[in-house]
Amino acid sequence: EEEGFGPDDGFIDEEDIYDTAASCIRAAAENANLDRMRRQTENQTAEEWAHNAEEMARNFRKKYRRIAGRKDIGTSDDVPRHALMPDLEDPSLWAVSVKIGRERQIVMTIMRKACAFLQGIKGQAPAPMAIHSAFCRDSIPGKIYVESRRRESVIEALAGIVGVYARTADKLLLVPIEEMADLLKFTKIEHELKVGAWVRFKQGHHTGDLAQVIEVGENGEKVGIKFVPRIDMNPSEQDYTEDKRGVKRQRNLGSGKNAINKRPQRHTAQPQRFVPAEVQRVYPGEVAKHGKDIYKFHNEEYRNGFCEKAVSVTSLVVEDVQPTLQEIELFQGVTAEVNVSESVNLRQLAQLKRKANEV
Repeated sequence: EEEGFGPDDGFIDEEDIYDTAASCIRAAAENANLDRMRRQTENQTAEEWAHNAEEMARNFRKKYRRIAGRKDIGTSDDVPRHALMPDLEDPSLWAVSVKIGRERQIVMTIMRKACAFLQGIKGQAPAPMAIHSAFCRDSIPGKIYVESRRRESVIEALAGIVGVYARTADKLLLVPIEEMADLLKFTKIEHELKVGAWVRFKQGHHTGDLAQVIEVGENGEKVGIKFVPRIDMNPSEQDYTEDKRGVKRQRNLGSGKNAINKRPQRHTAQPQRFVPAEVQRVYPGEVAKHGKDIYKFHNEEYRNGFCEKAVSVTSLVVEDVQPTLQEIELFQGVTAEVNVSESVNLRQLAQLKRKANEV
């Protein structure tokens, strides 16, 4: 028998050598493939990260491009005015017609509704309303403004709110971009009014009459005042007619130029305290009592002899108002509730009395 060399002789079989070599080649190929895949993954991750970072940077530049390049943004006073102006990429501003006198209540209702939707209603998932803001201006009655990108989002936010007249998207008015900034502009009040300050009417039936501030609005654009009314206690008979019960009623003067010519001239009545019984005698059925000491007459409210109403500051003279002695005495004579030390300068009153005595 021919002698040979085999595994039993301590030598490696030739087939095993081939198998081992093939296994090494396959392992090397698999490792190379894994390395290639790892490099591709790393490269792809790096590319994606770079893309995301670039996209993020682009978004930030787009969002803050108007103030980009500034090392310190600082306060709003440091930012150029044109950089704060809205543009086409900002949300739109929609004007909404509402009931006059309910503007603030409606804005507050929208705010509460937005908070409720944000927290979730009746166990439902939170669903924030697609509006950015809502506000109103005291100088623009019957209007509120809602900031949103879509008309439909505004209508959804206003759904179910009492006092809103715009119920469909076509009833909303888009505010032009050039007018948006003016709606958020507040006029700086040079002369700040305080309760007890003296003012005068600029125009109307009481032009030049003295009034006193009894309340100041939140934004300072409106104030509550009281003044001595001018009620005509001797009305012309042609201005009145009798109803079926024989009660005198003010004649309907109609409208237009003819009606204006028929109306009584201004300042024909002297300022005097409001006495309900006397006014009721001259104007029967036209004086109504509301509450303990408030009376309504010709759509005006009266308390303690004064007429009280809310007016715009722009309709008043607020600087260098010097009451005359007669005006001060008229105010003091109407009610004893006025605190003289607070509402009247006693030194000024003494000077006025001296001047009156000299004359």
